[in-house]
Amino acid sequence: MIKIRKLKPADIRKIQEMVEYIQPGHSSSFVSEDYFTLFPLDLFHNLLPPNMRFLQECFVAAEDKNLLGLIGLVPDGQQKTRWKINRLILDINAYEIGQQLIDFVVNRYGGSGVETFITTIDEKYPEAISLFKNACKFRSCSHIHIWEKDNLEINTDFKNIGLLREVKISDASKLRELDAQTLFPQFRTSLIKNIADYKFGLKNKIFNQIKGFKIKRFVLDNPGINSIEGYVLIMSKDNKNFWADIILSLAYQDYYEDILNYRMKMPNYMFILENIIKVIKS
Repeated sequence: MIKIRKLKPADIRKIQEMVEYIQPGHSSSFVSEDYFTLFPLDLFHNLLPPNMRFLQECFVAAEDKNLLGLIGLVPDGQQKTRWKINRLILDINAYEIGQQLIDFVVNRYGGSGVETFITTIDEKYPEAISLFKNACKFRSCSHIHIWEKDNLEINTDFKNIGLLREVKISDASKLRELDAQTLFPQFRTSLIKNIADYKFGLKNKIFNQIKGFKIKRFVLDNPGINSIEGYVLIMSKDNKNFWADIILSLAYQDYYEDILNYRMKMPNYMFILENIIKVIKS
């Protein structure tokens, strides 16, 4: 009989062996202990109500002593009404196990006040897309395009780049407005962020330090009309390879590369070329 339960520290080695069997050489990248909330922190975290939890939570499907799959999810935003499924690992031919795991967390957390569940899936995994869309009734809402590029050329003709500055807590309301403007109307209810999501204070800095992330945030200010036209997030774990997430208003759509050239003239700067499908269920 298949049982779904919380992840135990002893399960990690079995999950690593499962991943190693399916994709040799990938187990340490996907399922090292650094990716999980383990004892004793998990005991404290489990006592919190869902609207106060902030760390990843994982469940496994087990039959006797055999592990058949793992699912992980984490709050997506300060309101805790939207959670992201950020990890799904299944044994070979375990499609139905995947459906059981997804349905389990949707029912468990949906009954505790969670309104929306989202995930991202690489489009080269059509079976995973089918699992979420067809079996579990998630709906596709957007595509994320990620590019890789080295040695960006500087465009000295961009005159407005001087308006880039570091984010302030007082920018939160305007950043939320920018976020709402860049979302398709039919997805705003499910994907819109809260003003608190843009207040990057001490708690946010401590959390990033624990995770080993080095993060910088900038806004493209337009003081003439008292608005913010862009938001730039730069993140790295090794100070060699950097991830940049850029949101620009419609009027500034042509300035993506100029902003990269201005703020990120760094060696080995890269984006990874992929097409990822974002799936949402609400």
